Amino acid sequence: MPMPLPEPEILAKPVQPDAAIAFWKSRAKMTSAQAKAMGEGARSRAFYITGLAEMDMVSLVHGGIAEALESGETLADFKRRIGEVIEREGWKSHRVDTIFRTNMQAAYSAGRYAKQQSTKEHLSYWRYVTIGDSRVRPSHAVLSGKVFPADHPFWSENYPPNGFKCRCAVQALSKRQVQRMDLDVESAIPGDTIWTDPKTGMEHHIARPGADDGFRNNPGKDWLAGLSPEQLGKTDLRNLLTRAICRTPISFAEVSGDP
Repeated sequence: MPMPLPEPEILAKPVQPDAAIAFWKSRAKMTSAQAKAMGEGARSRAFYITGLAEMDMVSLVHGGIAEALESGETLADFKRRIGEVIEREGWKSHRVDTIFRTNMQAAYSAGRYAKQQSTKEHLSYWRYVTIGDSRVRPSHAVLSGKVFPADHPFWSENYPPNGFKCRCAVQALSKRQVQRMDLDVESAIPGDTIWTDPKTGMEHHIARPGADDGFRNNPGKDWLAGLSPEQLGKTDLRNLLTRAICRTPISFAEVSGDP
């Protein structure tokens, strides 16, 4: 049974997470209607909120997340900062909480991905780890402890967070650590399987292990790789996305300040 990690920090910390901030600033802001006109791949590289139609409101929410990352603001601070949007849109507390946590997790995840990419020469294996409690969804629990090479296609769709309020994480390991812990390195993408809850003995059929619908992407990978206009598809918004998020591939040093 893999050792569970502490619950990943959701709220911003006082120390600036440079990679997470750089990732967030790269997100193209667009309205819900604009995002709807894009293909799924392009939507995953942009910031929008379903139903939010006015760009000034989108910018206000985007800025609230940026401030949380840069200054260590909490959920309560975020709610005060975007109070105008909450009032105008009639958002309930749980929706604001989901927006905040999901986007903060995405930014931190992209930052962690960038750091793990920068060390993969020495820590070339990644291990999927869950918290190990009863709240872990079966489709994620079935992956707990699985080890894949850092460059395996598995991570293109299953690098956490893999759903709303997902608390899964990725542990980077060296070849020596993998051998010492006698871990198997996977080569095939997990498919249809049965997962047995170790606490209850209940069996769950898992048709597709891994990320939930809407989370089958890796924003950190897209961010580091850069984008080409050909990836965006032919829409009236192509120029918008090209200006906002198409750029040459970047290295971790550019976002961390490392030489």
